[in-house]
Amino acid sequence: MKSIILSDAPRPQSRTRSLLRDLANGIGQQMFFWGCDVRHAQGNLLVRAGMQRLARLEAKGEGSSRYRMAWEGGLIELHSFCVGWYPDGSSHHGAIFIRGKERLQGCLGESPLTPGRYEEDRFSSECSDELLRTVRPLITWLLAYEAQVESLAGPHYRQDCWMKYLSKVGARPWLSPAQAVAWFQDFLECPEKVRRPREILRRPRAIRPRL
Repeated sequence: MKSIILSDAPRPQSRTRSLLRDLANGIGQQMFFWGCDVRHAQGNLLVRAGMQRLARLEAKGEGSSRYRMAWEGGLIELHSFCVGWYPDGSSHHGAIFIRGKERLQGCLGESPLTPGRYEEDRFSSECSDELLRTVRPLITWLLAYEAQVESLAGPHYRQDCWMKYLSKVGARPWLSPAQAVAWFQDFLECPEKVRRPREILRRPRAIRPRL
C-alpha cells in the first residue's frame, strides 16, 4: 500500500490577494459606520467606547479629528480617511487602510501616519501572507469595538447605519453588519477556510420540481 503524504504547501497567492481585497472592502464600509458613530445623538460612540479624541491640528488638513487607543502592543488610530494599527517598536510592521487607495498596506514605525500626507517611505513591502498576520490586531479591535457599539447603542443601530450607507450615491455595500462581524470572526479563526463575501451573498439557485 502506498503511503499518503500530506501537503503543507502555502496558500495560493491568488487566494491571499483575494482575502486582502475582501478585508479592505469590509474596512471601507466600516469607515462609513465610524463616521455615523461620531455623530450619534447620545454622544460620540468612539469616545464613549474609550478612544482618545485628538482635534485636527491643521484647519485645512485632511479628515476629521483623530481617535486613538492602545491595543495589543501598539496603537489604533483612525480618522475620516485612514485607520491603522501601529506596533510598539519602530522596526515592527503594522497595517493601515487609506480610504483613497482602497487597499490594505503594511506600515513601518510606531507613530501614526500624518493625515493627508501618508509618508510613503514608511510603507512596507512585506508579502501578502505577512500582511494577513499584521492586520490581525486591527481586526480584533474592530470586533471588540463593534461589541461595545451594540452595548452602547442597541442591537439595531448598526443595521440603521448600513441602511443609510445603502442609500448613498455610489455606495459599495459589503456584507450586512451581522454578516460582516461573523466574517471577520471567521477570518481570525481560520483565514484559510473563510468564505468569500460574494459566495455568502450569492443566492442559491431555485430547484425546479421534476415533472
